[in-house]
Amino acid sequence: MKKIVAIDPGKNGAYSIFEGDQFVNVYYLDDFEDYRRIIDYKPDAIIIEYVHAFPNQGTVSMFTFGYYTGIAIMTAMLATENVYKVDPTKWRRYFRLLTGKYAERKSKAYLEAKKYTSKVNLRTADAFLIGLYGIKALELYKE
Repeated sequence: MKKIVAIDPGKNGAYSIFEGDQFVNVYYLDDFEDYRRIIDYKPDAIIIEYVHAFPNQGTVSMFTFGYYTGIAIMTAMLATENVYKVDPTKWRRYFRLLTGKYAERKSKAYLEAKKYTSKVNLRTADAFLIGLYGIKALELYKE
């Protein structure tokens, strides 16, 4: 059974774990130990939201965002050779979550994720949906 991790990078990032096509749990990415746990889990595949800076972001927020995204990418590369970078618009389009401002999109993602599990919250919903996208659309759980 394939072990799959999905990472939503950022200062308030999170990751989800799937075994085969079954959801296991979601976790916060609060410190370096959380990233170490991903590596130690020895996933067969990692799906990472491949994000970029946005216009009108301040330099401090862009640096912080890039810092945490870099840690997430390096973690994925150290954990497995099967790293799938997914543009946010791809997984959001799959779940019909493209419209609205940031807070509205986060709320919609939370409501969508709650349809599948009660283990998510506003902070972890994206990580869950990125993983579910990998399971359903990319079929990463198949041997």
